[in-house]
Amino acid sequence: MVSSIEYYSKCPSCGATSGNKEVCDYCGSSLIKKRTFENKEVINSLEEQYRIEDEQIPVFKGKGCNRDMFMILFSSIFGGCFLLVPTIILIAFTSSGIMEPFIYPMLLLFMAIGVGSFIPLIRSSIKRSKCKKSPALTGIVRGYTENRIVMVNGSPVKMVRVLVNLPSGPKIAEISTGGPDKPYPVGKMVKIHNYENYFYIEEEKERFFE
Repeated sequence: MVSSIEYYSKCPSCGATSGNKEVCDYCGSSLIKKRTFENKEVINSLEEQYRIEDEQIPVFKGKGCNRDMFMILFSSIFGGCFLLVPTIILIAFTSSGIMEPFIYPMLLLFMAIGVGSFIPLIRSSIKRSKCKKSPALTGIVRGYTENRIVMVNGSPVKMVRVLVNLPSGPKIAEISTGGPDKPYPVGKMVKIHNYENYFYIEEEKERFFE
């Protein structure tokens, strides 16, 4: 049982005055700074508090299809090089008349690798388009976990935990952010779209212009 609640004087997300409310009237972020329980256990972290509350809620391992800048840069640079360089060599050697037959398969192999590097980016764009067409659900950011199998710049990729009400009931959706950062404040309400096991979290500017 909770015996006392300490609130932020200002919203940690947008800076609005809290007025001792649990949720910000402007951005929907949680304004609870600390809860003290009857057994004197103090939970200083909102993320830790949510983790305790969510222990009995099923976890849905989803895939994020928001724009992944790492994937965009990797595909553009890696794929672009494997397509551009062989194309230039092919044109130069063919126009000069010194093209040997055995060079064609090698250049085509490099070009195929270049095309293949764009496939994950194209698939992500298709899934994002399908997610956007699905009805928007309201979710609450409950915290983050780490995917230590995937590393970006030496740091594990963060998985954001969002509490959403799916047709099958409330679940915690763990969605890859595509990087080591935490782009969504804990306790913030977000609009989220779901298609199969893919999730798309609306960006702030999208909601601003609705």
